[in-house]
Amino acid sequence: MDLPYLKKIARSLLAKNLAKVYYTPKVWQTELATIMEKTYGGVCYAGIDTDPELKYPKGAGRVGFNNDKSYIAAISGRFVQLQIADIDKR
Repeated sequence: MDLPYLKKIARSLLAKNLAKVYYTPKVWQTELATIMEKTYGGVCYAGIDTDPELKYPKGAGRVGFNNDKSYIAAISGRFVQLQIADIDKR
């Protein structure tokens, strides 16, 4: 089972700077965190939404940022290029 990528932070900060990522390919949470860290910096949390019964990824995730600058950059960009193995998704 893939556990969420999480750094030690205050819960209030995580709830404030949480961005939703849609149409994610089959990706590990640490891979999503690494991509977003390289693109925007300041990643403190990454999680993939899964079906509660089937435990299968829904194709969406969440990324938390530890600062407003990175969070604003991520939501202002609206799109990020996810390149994982042979998959290239925008």
